[in-house]
Amino acid sequence: MKKILATIVVFAGACAFLLAAVPGPAAPDTPGACSADNETAAGYILLREDVLTRPAVIFNHEKHVCALGERACADCHAKKADGSLVFKFPKNHPDTDDPDSLMQAWHDGCIGCHSERAQRKEPSGPRTCGQCHVKDRKSMAFRHMPVLPSYYEPLRDTYHGDCIACHSEPLRKAEHAPVLDWKKFHILRSTLPEPEQPPSGFDYQRHYKHTRTLEKDCGLCHYLSPEKRQAIEKEGKEPECRDWLLEPDPEGSWREQDYAHARCVNCHFARVTAGEEKAGPLMCSGCHTPEVRTPEQMQDVARPECEQKETILITSGDAAVMDAVPFDHAAHQLRTTSCQDCHHNGLQACRECHTPTGDEKGEHITLAQAYHREHAGRSCVGCHNRQKQKGECAGCHHQLPATLESKSACTACHSGSLEALQRKRAPAAPESLLPHDTKDSWHIEKLGTDYEKVDFKHLAMAKALAAVSEKSSLARYFHVDEMAVCASCHHYSPLEKGKPVPACRTCHDAQPTAAASRPDLMGAYHQQCLGCHQKMGGTEEKMPHTCEGCHAAR
Repeated sequence: MKKILATIVVFAGACAFLLAAVPGPAAPDTPGACSADNETAAGYILLREDVLTRPAVIFNHEKHVCALGERACADCHAKKADGSLVFKFPKNHPDTDDPDSLMQAWHDGCIGCHSERAQRKEPSGPRTCGQCHVKDRKSMAFRHMPVLPSYYEPLRDTYHGDCIACHSEPLRKAEHAPVLDWKKFHILRSTLPEPEQPPSGFDYQRHYKHTRTLEKDCGLCHYLSPEKRQAIEKEGKEPECRDWLLEPDPEGSWREQDYAHARCVNCHFARVTAGEEKAGPLMCSGCHTPEVRTPEQMQDVARPECEQKETILITSGDAAVMDAVPFDHAAHQLRTTSCQDCHHNGLQACRECHTPTGDEKGEHITLAQAYHREHAGRSCVGCHNRQKQKGECAGCHHQLPATLESKSACTACHSGSLEALQRKRAPAAPESLLPHDTKDSWHIEKLGTDYEKVDFKHLAMAKALAAVSEKSSLARYFHVDEMAVCASCHHYSPLEKGKPVPACRTCHDAQPTAAASRPDLMGAYHQQCLGCHQKMGGTEEKMPHTCEGCHAAR
């Protein structure tokens, strides 16, 4: 039973417990407002325990908030001595693992409230088992067990509903049924819907609204230890913005749902009670909105100013064996949605937790791994790889291996000088890179007998790729070699300005062979050309996705 209780996830104010949100219709136009039906993804919560003898309860939190009023949180949630709410349910949760006691406490909380409202002739909720525990496949989990006589009773409904129904439509005689070994027949355990609770994403815009409303009082949200506060006071100073961001709060992290909901919703509730004009939402959909703002949509939003240096050299200290990495903080702020995109546990330097050899504070992730993990969202390399998955980059990069093994991979970042940030790379005109006798376009013939030749506009395509590359600040910085754009198609070939490259058929056989370790010529053309078109997501007119878009049928 303790294992069951450990699965409870308490969602403060916005949610409740045992969370696995059930997808619902779109949220109303005004987040946090009561709509006609309150059917929002943020409002639904699936209450379940794997040992329930009845189907799980699908609980609509927002419908209850609208019915009881935003100030009625204390009807369901207990209060501390200081008046703040404890977002657990039921209020009088028994200190026991006894299933019957737990069930009774939940039923007293829900059915008791419904009964009291019904006695007062007020709109009330259901008071019978089946009205809350609705038999619905979406909220039922079946155990993996064989259908033997001893197991028949708990599986009766499933057996009758599925097996017999299937054998009855259309009606057939028993002898027509295939012979089955019934002792090996199993009911497979089904999976419940994945949580789809929209994130509450505290991005730059939401942070700016809080900063402006709260008059830059960092202490309302951020932590400063008593020792550090005393040290600052001894110097006759007031805490600055940066002072509030270097120490983790011992009571919890903003990335923990329980802690964040308790702090946020209680603050909103206190401001509502005090009659503040700007108080913040109390309902799920007020914060948990399906819309996610992009960095481009927040270009005009002021970024936090915390006395940080805008250009720095990142180094691992005395243990460094590579040159330092120049880093433009201001430029990266414009390309992220929040400070937490990179800083996941305060604003201290990465090396404070991630040491060269690994430390428990950094979950034994070394400093090199923290910066270089290729699939980590917060590492430098991982973030850059994620950018390369965007359409304008993926056209070329989807087939290029993402590796740090090339000779130029290290020096592209580890230049050791801030001057590298000021370096402006002027891309060469594509026509200046080609051999002088290269035609602007030609026909690709070896594509079988079903289609006409392809009119391949080589120079126009090279110019288009160069233009896409020039628009990206990431590409402008990392496309060090002037032949970088050419490498997207001419992979594995030595590339040098003004010199010809091997034809595709040099490596890719015109006739497919079973022993070939690489695509044949037709496969290579389609993987490169069609693959690029599909990844970039262009129109059929400019980037055809169909056969006839490139070559007419004969």
